[in-house]
Amino acid sequence: RTLDVQFISKNIKFFSGVFTLMVGTSVSQGLAVITYPILSRLYTPAEMGVVAFFLGIWSTLSVVFSGRYELAIILPKTDAEASNIAGLSLFLASVCCIVSFVFIFIFYPYFSSFGKNNMEWLYIVPISAFLLSFIQNLEYLATRFKEYQKLAIKSIFLQFVYVSCAIIFGIWDCVNNGLILSRVLAYVGASLLIMWLLVDKI
Repeated sequence: RTLDVQFISKNIKFFSGVFTLMVGTSVSQGLAVITYPILSRLYTPAEMGVVAFFLGIWSTLSVVFSGRYELAIILPKTDAEASNIAGLSLFLASVCCIVSFVFIFIFYPYFSSFGKNNMEWLYIVPISAFLLSFIQNLEYLATRFKEYQKLAIKSIFLQFVYVSCAIIFGIWDCVNNGLILSRVLAYVGASLLIMWLLVDKI
């Protein structure tokens, strides 16, 4: 009976965590769906396409930057080893970010020769890729510590910051393609939030 109670208790915690993550993801995606008609009126299809292009680059580079070491965070038996792996992954991401920034700075005249539109955002690429790597590392740490509620909060907060900034920049029309800046600000905000939520675990 004791084993049955323990088994049921573990299953309840597991499904509770899965449900929490589902709610967080659903609310986050719901915000995106609800605000899409507004954003589609504030931004052109071309601007949205540019954001999708940059997002693809950021996602790809974040994988290269971190070396996918964050996937091993859940495996070690001790939390200290897991934190060391996260530290190694973030160190690699930092080095790659600096190298990429210098590379873009040197070859920027060559890149800009292909077109002037949105080329200034190239400098944001390494920073955004690093922020993505940072967020992913802390997400795996949160998963290891079973902090599912904090992961859900992060997802909702990231999407909320993105759509809020995108709407504001779209109405003011104060920057060239506010969607890109909104995405970067969302990454910064999510990074600070999840770091604050997990400060006692890091």
